[in-house]
Amino acid sequence: MTMEFDLNGKRHTVADTPQLLIDWLRTAQQQTGTKAACREGDCGSCQVLVKEPGLDHHFRAQPGCLIRVQDLHQCQVLTIEGLLRPDAKPHPLVMLFTEEGAGQCGFCSPALIMASLNWLLHGPALTPEEGEAWLNGNLCRCTGYMGQRRAIVQIASRWATALLASTDRQTTLIALDLLPPYAAIPPCWHSTRPTISEETPEVSIVLGGGTDLYLERPLNQLTQAVPCSSGKLQPPFKEHNGEIWLNAQWPIQALADALLAQKQLPFFSRFNFLFASLPVRNRATLGGNLAHASPIGDAMTLMMALNATLHTNRRSIPVQHLITGFKQTCLAAGELIEWIALPPEVGVSYIHFDKVSRRSTTDIAALNCAGCWHVENSRVTRVRLVIGGASPCPLRLPELEKQFIGLPPDALCPDPTPWLKAALSPRTDHRGSESYRFLLAKQLILAQWDALKQLTSAGSEVTP
Repeated sequence: MTMEFDLNGKRHTVADTPQLLIDWLRTAQQQTGTKAACREGDCGSCQVLVKEPGLDHHFRAQPGCLIRVQDLHQCQVLTIEGLLRPDAKPHPLVMLFTEEGAGQCGFCSPALIMASLNWLLHGPALTPEEGEAWLNGNLCRCTGYMGQRRAIVQIASRWATALLASTDRQTTLIALDLLPPYAAIPPCWHSTRPTISEETPEVSIVLGGGTDLYLERPLNQLTQAVPCSSGKLQPPFKEHNGEIWLNAQWPIQALADALLAQKQLPFFSRFNFLFASLPVRNRATLGGNLAHASPIGDAMTLMMALNATLHTNRRSIPVQHLITGFKQTCLAAGELIEWIALPPEVGVSYIHFDKVSRRSTTDIAALNCAGCWHVENSRVTRVRLVIGGASPCPLRLPELEKQFIGLPPDALCPDPTPWLKAALSPRTDHRGSESYRFLLAKQLILAQWDALKQLTSAGSEVTP
């Protein structure tokens, strides 16, 4: 079987064999501008822009080290080489970064250019502060980041006004000579790939984004894995009988953008901000994160606190019944998480998600925590508290929850230590010791109570 996609405006048909995009670019295509460094999606040096069919028809930054070539069927890919101009003049962003001293060895520079384009395409405000957040995760070991900050200020100064006034940023970026003209040309595909419903019995794994699985298994063990794209033809979320259903197969960042645009679920913006780096969020899905069943999976902790229900292509599953053991689920072969239904009570709850990791917004959690609070007449009436990373599976804390019932949010927080000691069973590993995780659990519960105090006094979501 072969698959096809566009790379820098040119059609490529390749064999459906396991290879990462970063390796295919650098070896088969000799395009070495996309750098291979951490190979875990953490450093940002391999960013490329990908336009996926069925989404919003715009390019989004994604990590080339966490994408297989066969995952790109009928996608459009833009790399740093795709910005080369026929007249051989430097790209405007390249000139700007050079003028501001934003590169030294140059290893991180190509990805910074691609990340800047992603920001110009999708940033809602295009302020320097927003630019720093959107380029967060692009590591540089030479310049100390001051050059990049100066470049971000100049980017906002030169192009923000025109882009904020535009109804089609992609077209405007082409007019500003920041994107090549072929970025706007819709491709005409010559082949199709079977949908999940048509798949053969040989398909053993259906991928959400693959950002977890590609870190754990060699590619030669994933020859029968297929990417799930059918859900991207559905809306990112919908309302059904008072519930909000989240599309489990949309990239998390695209889902967050859609919710923000419709002013739905304000707590999701903070969850999205803390989940991972932006390129990873552009690829990872809620369904994939849940099905991976990691004890520190951010989505599982939040969805358990929200009392969500999972709708697969076969049945409905209360989210607390999904994980049956360490990285094990009740999902049968070929069963896909399609929608995540949040009950109506979520709309009248105070919800807070938090995590602790080595890098606060771009790393795997050592511990995470989610809380869903109900307050009536200035008293806590119900609460669901879930801790992830301190047990083989994310764990709800019903005995601790009882200690908050009837308390006003401005009361002193009960000491959670006895109930945490009774409920949690953390292990020592490279992300933290047993005693450290107990301390983190206590601090995260205190942070939940402090967040509730802020939420109830302000009447709005705690911002990242």
